[in-house]
Amino acid sequence: MQDKILQNEEEFFDDEEDAELRDGHDAEIKKPLSDHFDFTELIKRLPNLEELHLVYGVKGCEMNFEWAMIEFTKKDCQILAKCVQQCKTLKVLHLHRSKIDNQKVRMLIRDGLLDHPTLEELNLEHNLISEAGCRAIAKLLNGHSQLRRLNLCNNLIDPRGKFIQSNRKDNSIISGAQAIAYGITKSTTIEYLNLRLNRMGDEGGQAICLALLMNQTLRELNLSSNNLSEPTGNKLAEILNRNKTLLKIDMSANRLGGDIGKSLQEGLQDNNTLLYFDLRMTECGQESEYIINQKLKANREQDRLRRLQDKNSQDTRGRTYSHLF
Repeated sequence: MQDKILQNEEEFFDDEEDAELRDGHDAEIKKPLSDHFDFTELIKRLPNLEELHLVYGVKGCEMNFEWAMIEFTKKDCQILAKCVQQCKTLKVLHLHRSKIDNQKVRMLIRDGLLDHPTLEELNLEHNLISEAGCRAIAKLLNGHSQLRRLNLCNNLIDPRGKFIQSNRKDNSIISGAQAIAYGITKSTTIEYLNLRLNRMGDEGGQAICLALLMNQTLRELNLSSNNLSEPTGNKLAEILNRNKTLLKIDMSANRLGGDIGKSLQEGLQDNNTLLYFDLRMTECGQESEYIINQKLKANREQDRLRRLQDKNSQDTRGRTYSHLF
């Protein structure tokens, strides 16, 4: 599993998919009526734009409704990529509930987001992104962005991966979650990752947990409702002893079981940094949840006292005595 995460970067991207993007990049759109607003000129008049929230759809179509109206087309993607690339002050991009698939997200990343100088938050929740799109996102995390927050909630990041032909002897299947895990190991800026509602399964969950051993920046992780069970729970219990950066974990709505509750309880004994751990609907057992919550409560109190002490130290260093002379 760990070897899969640490594969060469080229193994996460294949030339055939990039060739498809290049072939279709300048192609004419056959259904111009399904394209949406071209805001290129609008963006030019907003030189200090820092946040952009978009949902591609149609309002008030009444009896003239067609499914094509809510499609995020290639032309839409080209326009958006061009605008994002030109907007050098953009820090937050939310592009949710827009039926963005793998081809569109790869095009958007390649032509607009890759090596963007200021982008810190990317929200692509409630779309149609699976393994090919995740490999493009992994490349974005691998030294080609300043991303601090990434939200991929409710996409199609499931256990079904794609066969990646490698120069190595052990050709393998790479799932979307494994690609994201690879990106996490390479990122030096990511602080928040939301993978809720993706049904990634234990293979993906274990890959994410292994990545936490190598990443030194992630503060919040949400793996809620991902069809995770004992294998992922055991791996998470192992890393809780060694990871000293995570502050908040959400594992709710995964069937971990009572034995995993005890393992997590033991793993948290020497962890003084984790402040919040959501274990609702995980069947970990009331006793384990109570002991874990007591440990987290003690961690939060220690954190509060530490921050208070740091604040007092700063106030003391900044104090002057000029009024006495």
